[in-house]
Parts: sequence; structure tokens; C-alpha cells
Amino acid sequence: IHALLNTVTLFLAFPYTYNKFKALIANQASYGKHMFNYKAETKSIYIIFLKMLGWYILFVGLIFGTIGLLTSVMGLIVKYGLTGMISKALFFILFYAILLLYMSYYKALFESYTKNYIWDKTYLENVKFSSTLKELELAKIYFINWIAMILSLGLLTPWAKVRVTKYKCENFYIDCPDENIFLADEVTDEEAFGDEAEDLFDIDIGI
Repeated sequence: IHALLNTVTLFLAFPYTYNKFKALIANQASYGKHMFNYKAETKSIYIIFLKMLGWYILFVGLIFGTIGLLTSVMGLIVKYGLTGMISKALFFILFYAILLLYMSYYKALFESYTKNYIWDKTYLENVKFSSTLKELELAKIYFINWIAMILSLGLLTPWAKVRVTKYKCENFYIDCPDENIFLADEVTDEEAFGDEAEDLFDIDIGI
């Protein structure tokens, strides 16, 4: 249904779809006998996506500006004795390094906007959750991760995933005024919460 909706609306309904799927995951999860309750508003998700659109337009402009600046700099370098082959290699190394920097910051912005808001609107009885991801710190982690994975031909991917997950866990807080409501319950079976938790934390950092 949502695939058809986004096809018809040219993906203008995607923030609505995003919010619905987050609600589906959260509202089907439980801690013992207590169900999670997701109360995020679609209009707030739309505001986040509009912000990301603004950042996207800005970054596209910055990328073209970077190409122009690097081209001018390389021209000056060639003029003063550097060979064309070396200047081209240097151009591509610098360009892709800056491009990775832009991508890292853009991804970090989306993560901090969405995760901080979604956890703020997720409840479990009287338990309050909060996420305090900061885009600059997260962008630094993503940038170093991507450089490490590229240089290691992917061998450092597990190390990179651990770094992201560690940062997200360190900036995730639980406020539980009264834990007795959970201690009083006798859990008769285990809920498969692992996959849902992975999606909520979004610990996958695949390029």
C-alpha cells in the first residue's frame, strides 16, 4: 500500500510512510507484558525531511563549489611545475575526501534529527526515553569509519559498526521513576525484541 502511495505521490508521502513503519515496529514491541507506545506526529517528521531537503540543496551547491575551487587550485599547481597525472590524482583524492565529509555530516544530521525525536516520542508505561545524538560528533565517527573501511577494503567494517553503536548507546537514556511495575510481572515467555531494537537504533552503517 505504501509503495503504491509513494509511487502515485512521487514520494511526497515518504515521511508519512517512514513514521508509520516506525510506529509499527515500536507498537509491536514489549518489555514483559508492557507494550511500547509510539506517539510521534507525522507533521514533525515532515519538518525533519524538509530540513534535510534544505541541507541537501546546500550540500549540492557546496559540491559544485568544491569542484570549481579544486580545479582552480590544481591549475595553479600544474602551472608551477606539478605534472598533469599527479595533479589529477591529487584532485580526485581531495574531492572524494571532501565528498565523504559532506556525506558523513548529512547522514549524521538525519540520524540526530530522527533518532532524537523518535525516542523522545516513545514510551513504556511511565518510562521516558531520550537520545542526545550530536551531529558533529556523529559525523566525525562516520567520516573516520568510512575512511578506515575504504583503506582496509572493508576489513574494518565490524570495528566501524561497534564505534557507531557505542556512541549511540552512550547517548541513550532511560528515565524510570518506578521500576516496581516491571519487577512485579512474571514473564512467561521471551519476546523477540532484538531485530526491532536494531532497527530503532539503526546500527547498520552500510554505504
